[in-house]
Amino acid sequence: MAKRPKNPYLLRHLELAAATLSAPGRVCARHTKTRKPLFRRPKDKSVSHTLPVEYADSGIRDTFYFNDHLRAIYLELQLLAQHDKSDLTMATVQLSSKNQLLVRKAKKGGASEMARKLVRAGWTIPFALIVEINKKGARKGEPHFHLLTLTHGELSHTQEKLKEVLRKLSGKASTDVEISTTYEDRRPYDPVLDGIEEAQYGPIPWSPNHKKRHWLNRWLKMRYLSGTIEVVTRLPIDVDGAAYLSKTLHRPINGNNLATHGINRTRELRTLLYEKGRNWKRRHRL
Repeated sequence: MAKRPKNPYLLRHLELAAATLSAPGRVCARHTKTRKPLFRRPKDKSVSHTLPVEYADSGIRDTFYFNDHLRAIYLELQLLAQHDKSDLTMATVQLSSKNQLLVRKAKKGGASEMARKLVRAGWTIPFALIVEINKKGARKGEPHFHLLTLTHGELSHTQEKLKEVLRKLSGKASTDVEISTTYEDRRPYDPVLDGIEEAQYGPIPWSPNHKKRHWLNRWLKMRYLSGTIEVVTRLPIDVDGAAYLSKTLHRPINGNNLATHGINRTRELRTLLYEKGRNWKRRHRL
C-alpha cells in the first residue's frame, strides 16, 4: 500500500484528484485555472451543472458542462475495464435517415430506442449512449450518438463486432462510424514552457507519425483560420474525454439524451464520490 505523502499541499491535491476522478496534476478543467467540481449530493434532481471557467493561457472565459451521473458511469466502466483487462472505447455514429427520424419520434425517447436497437443487434457489453444534434457542416441539425463502452484492443474481434453492429444503425458513408480507444487533447503552444522542454529534448514534431521517444503521442498542429499553433496529445479515454459528452445533456432531444445498458452501480458510486468530496472539504476546512 502506498504511503501517504507528508507534504500537506501534495496530500490535499491527491485527495482532490481522487474525489473528482482526475489524474494528479489535472484537477482543473482542461487548460483552465478552474478546479473541477466535486460530486453533488445524489438526491439532487439536477445531475448536470455548469462551471464558469477561465483559460489559463488567454484569460478568456467560457462555460463547461459536468454531469455527475455520466462521470459515475465512466468510473463504473473504468472499474469493469480494469477487471476484464479491456479498453474504454468511444464510438461516434452518424445515423441513417430512418434512425434519425426514430430518434425524434420514439415514444420512450431517442437515446433509449437507440440503446434497445443496439442490444437487439447483438452488442450486450455494458455501455452508455448519448444522443446529440450536429451543430455545423453538411449534417447540421441531424442527430447522431456517442457510445462509451469496452473492447479488447484495436486488433481484437470485439472492435470488429462493434463496428458491424453500429453499421446496422448508421448511414452508408465509410466515415459514419468512428471507433477509438483514445482522444486528442488540444491546447495552445506555450513558447515559454514548451520552449524550455524543447531546449532539452528538441523541437516538438509536426507529424503525429513521428518516432521521437520523448514526444510520443504529442505533436504540433497549425490552426490556419486563427493562425495559432496547438499542441495535440493523444490520450486514452479518461474522465475528461467522457465529460466532453456532457455538453448537450442539459438540452433534451425527445426525452433524455442518455441511455445505458449493463450499468448498475451509478447511484452507489455517486454516493461514494459525494462522500469523498465532502470529507475532503471538511478535512481541509473549505
